[in-house]
Amino acid sequence: MASCASEELEPGGTPASKPTVGFSMNINGYVAPSQVTFTNLSGNATGYSWDFGDGTTSTQTNPVHIYTAGGTYSIKLIATNAQASNTAGKTITIQPAYTSCKLQRVIIEDVPLTKTGGLSWDPTSDGDFRVEVRYRNDTQALASTLTITNVTAGQLPLAYDFSPAFPFPAFNQEYDVLVLDDDTPDPDEIVGGYFFRLSDATTVSYHYPDTMLLFQQGSDLRMQLLLDWGY
Repeated sequence: MASCASEELEPGGTPASKPTVGFSMNINGYVAPSQVTFTNLSGNATGYSWDFGDGTTSTQTNPVHIYTAGGTYSIKLIATNAQASNTAGKTITIQPAYTSCKLQRVIIEDVPLTKTGGLSWDPTSDGDFRVEVRYRNDTQALASTLTITNVTAGQLPLAYDFSPAFPFPAFNQEYDVLVLDDDTPDPDEIVGGYFFRLSDATTVSYHYPDTMLLFQQGSDLRMQLLLDWGY
């Protein structure tokens, strides 16, 4: 990260009663969209002019700016008072937004071990659970894990690996992540699940999390999705 500073002189070469100028940056990730909070460290100034290097400007003292695309940006702050002005600059490099996300593992922290009313998932044993990913409200599996048999409370949490990792086809699509009781050769039963839209995890406030927690208050099902973002 490079920086520079300059000052103006009064006629005759005497330093003006110039402001001191400087700023720091708090960057919410170096992948677009990236939110940068600027803290103005200038002194003896009455006005400020920011240039964020992407065609946008601000006159706020401590602006917050979002870089929506990848690139290297030259940021300039001009601090002014009635006598003079002073300038400081820095550069920042933001990587393009991720274009790929893969589901590596699902961790089941809690799961209903019996049906409503206390009946066992299987007549002669505990539940045999696996995890499936589907399009929202679809019946076909996009990806499925191996089955863990005869699940009891003492086995929790359960870790289900996708091998190879499952690449989500699209960010703006809704997906179901379901826990199924494997009743082969009979049809499987849905133990529970959650749906989500992957694009909700590509925002400034929820910025490409490595782990996505899915739960609902009062529910017996709680799961974590371990994600791998890339290009």
